[in-house]
Parts: sequence; structure tokens; C-alpha cells
Amino acid sequence: MNRLASSGPAGPHFRHQCAADAFNLVYAETQARVASVASFFVSRVDAMVDPLLGTAEASLAGEASAARGMVAVAGARTLRLLWASTSSKDPKDSDIKYLEALIGPDTVNTAPPGTLDAYLDHGRPEAGRGGRSNPFGVAAGLGH
Repeated sequence: MNRLASSGPAGPHFRHQCAADAFNLVYAETQARVASVASFFVSRVDAMVDPLLGTAEASLAGEASAARGMVAVAGARTLRLLWASTSSKDPKDSDIKYLEALIGPDTVNTAPPGTLDAYLDHGRPEAGRGGRSNPFGVAAGLGH
């Protein structure tokens, strides 16, 4: 009798149950190590917000992007945040403005090689999250 076709302990149902058990074991072990990310496109926010600022908010120019990100971090459950579009678009800004403002634990950054090289050359890790002005104050000044 073909053991693969039997319905006994070595039959297809038993093999299916063994495969399902193995999958569930590996899935449970892997799930504990898998991290998810939330993506934020950073520099485009300042490019859109800055032209809308009035005289009273002029001092907040160039601050909305990083503040938005830091507010999200403060309210987020532990989650790896993915920062995208972190190269400066405004030539008046530092070439590492967004990368330096948002660098920190539990983050992923899609910085292009030139921005990463610039950060390695003259970035200051202490200026990252927590080392900047109050992001909630920036958000409040922008009316959020």
C-alpha cells in the first residue's frame, strides 16, 4: 500500500498537520523579530507650508517637517518610523537639515548617498530627536 495515499499516521492529513505545525512555530518565532515601519515624506512639508506662513508665523519657516515627525514619534507606539525625502530641497537650508533633526533609535531613513555622506562628514548626533526645539510648540504655532 502506498503510504502517501493512506489515511494513517503517515498519510496526507498527518503530513499536512506537521507542515502546519512547523509553519506556525516558525511564524511565531519570526513574528517576534519582525518590525514594521511608518513612512513620512519629510522635506515636501516645509516646501508646501512655508509659502503659506504669515508674518506672525515667519519664525517657524522650515520647522514644520521635523516638528511633524517628532510629534508623530512622541505619540507613536514603539514602531520603526521610515523617514523618506530627507534631502534638503531649499539651498538656504543645511544639506543635512532633516536627516540630523530626525535621526534616532528605531528609525529607518532613505537618505540619498550624498546626504548620508554629508551627515557622516559634519552631522551632530546630539542634534537629533530630543536635541531640537519643542516640536509641539512649532505644531501649535502652525495651528495644529
